Amino acid sequence: MKKLLLLLNSICVVASTAATVFACNNVKRIDIEVVPNGTNFIDVEPEMIKGYSNIQAVEVDFLGAELSSQHKIFSSVEYTTSNIKGSKFSKITFTAKNEIGFGYLRLKGSQESTTSPTSQKELVFLKKIFNVNVGKLDIKNTKVIANFNQNQETIENAIKNAIKTKTHGIDIIQDKDYVITGLDRTLSSSKIKVAAKKLSKVIKGEFAFELMKINLTTATDKVLGELPSDNDDQIIEAFLNQNPEFKGLPKTQLQIKSALTKTSGTVTIQIKGTHDRYHGEVVVTYTVAPPKTPNLDTLNAKIDQARLIAQNGKSGSDWTALQNAISTADAGKTEDKAADKTAALESAQSSYNSKLRYFKCKNRSSQTYCSKW
Repeated sequence: MKKLLLLLNSICVVASTAATVFACNNVKRIDIEVVPNGTNFIDVEPEMIKGYSNIQAVEVDFLGAELSSQHKIFSSVEYTTSNIKGSKFSKITFTAKNEIGFGYLRLKGSQESTTSPTSQKELVFLKKIFNVNVGKLDIKNTKVIANFNQNQETIENAIKNAIKTKTHGIDIIQDKDYVITGLDRTLSSSKIKVAAKKLSKVIKGEFAFELMKINLTTATDKVLGELPSDNDDQIIEAFLNQNPEFKGLPKTQLQIKSALTKTSGTVTIQIKGTHDRYHGEVVVTYTVAPPKTPNLDTLNAKIDQARLIAQNGKSGSDWTALQNAISTADAGKTEDKAADKTAALESAQSSYNSKLRYFKCKNRSSQTYCSKW
């Protein structure tokens, strides 16, 4: 085939019609592929058609002569131009019939003349011939970008879409046109292989790719909020809870990068050693909740209650004893001392209340009232 193409590049065939002649000096051939029933296009560079007008695209035979309808391998061939933002773009769009073989496309047009611009110009073939291989497309070197954070269905769709870029949109069906090995719902392997089936009418060949590791920097939530403490385990656990995309990553596989990074509520978390699915590091922020002091809270409530009672009291040794007990409870309050201080204040308050009731009873004339106390 290579020898034939070399020969074709060196010969010039004159068409049988006077309306079309060949400008076949230094004929250049360009290879392109399409599947049966598939559509593809060729971008036409401005230099290809410089000096020509009335451009047409036609199907030719292997020698470069225009074909009659019964011998054509393409169902349609069209040359079009368009203007996008002031720039002119040209292309040849072609659709293959449902058969395998080689087809050839060529542009022809009228050579522009500055001496007689209005005269009738004959059509001539331009120098480039496009060799089109109509048949199965080789899927080798197909690129698929996928990672462990995606599920099996998403990765299968990515594989199919990547293959369709090779087939120029012609649909292909998994297990009919190609098979996938190494991919399951648990993503147990990082190496995926895709091979065309022999009976496929569209594709051939095979390719392989590896699932990309997930980088910690892709975490969706890097603000961990309020934590009970800045303990390493607390920070790591909060990070995993707020980023479910890392649910397959054990807490033991993460570590704080260094003690020096834990400053002002900011810390760097990184993978410990190496992992087959995850890598990298991420900077997260957090705040530490104030320590809980239940005993101190109880003591403060008891002090407020005792002060309220004392406000309605009268002078005397019992009232003075309660005031002293309040002052003692309020001085040097800490969580570890609060329980004892609360008990002492409750005892003083109870003693004061008993004596206050007795005092009120002595000043009552009704014995029935006093008997209640």
